[in-house]
Amino acid sequence: MSGFLRKIKNDDEYLTYILRKSSVFGHKELASIIGPCLKNQLLRVLHEFKSLANHITDTSYMNRNDKFFLYTRVRRFTIYGSIVERYHSDEILSTISRKFADVFTKIDPNLRINHKVYRKFLLMLNKNLCLIPYKSTWIPPLFPLMLWKAGYILQALNNLIRKLTKDRLGLEMTYFDFDKALRCSNWRKLLYETILNQKSLIYKLGYLRYNPVKNMVIEHLYGKRNNGEKLAYIMTLELTLREISRYARVSLT
Repeated sequence: MSGFLRKIKNDDEYLTYILRKSSVFGHKELASIIGPCLKNQLLRVLHEFKSLANHITDTSYMNRNDKFFLYTRVRRFTIYGSIVERYHSDEILSTISRKFADVFTKIDPNLRINHKVYRKFLLMLNKNLCLIPYKSTWIPPLFPLMLWKAGYILQALNNLIRKLTKDRLGLEMTYFDFDKALRCSNWRKLLYETILNQKSLIYKLGYLRYNPVKNMVIEHLYGKRNNGEKLAYIMTLELTLREISRYARVSLT
């Protein structure tokens, strides 16, 4: 949970915050790349998002934030391969239970900020586990909380160095760096076969507009902006549409 939530004073600020946290594309950016088929859907989706966020009530915006992400994201998260695993063993995920969220949000929100209470729990559970650093700070839970801000500062400096040197310098500390990967030759081939192919289904079906998406690719490849995650989502959409189309053709035959 972010300490920024403490500063939220009204519903508009709250909605703006969770929309920004939930979105890969900015509103204006998304409006510029979607085609006529999706143009009318954008406002409807934003309205549904707002209704869902307002439906979750609590006296604290910090609790509303956690409930929103627990109910809409965490509970629906599926680990890769878990569907196959279910044939062999039961899957136990505490966050699937709504009761878990109800109990969880009874903890003072101020204790949940910066993982304070989680750190204590991990220390009691297993100190070896506490040697694994958090992705957001690079700081293991074993370290005192006063060093967490130092972790954020180090990450900010590292990101600045990588941006200025176009990823030639700096540490790669992420599960998968789309920004760097999509500038490599192997991944560029996939870019050309999907996003930079005007015959792709995302364009033929009118979902996205070719030129704005092409500009995003050019900006990324020349290091003007890091659009790796956004481009990965667009490629995934195209590959998904191709798979659906292929399956439909097979079913008809």
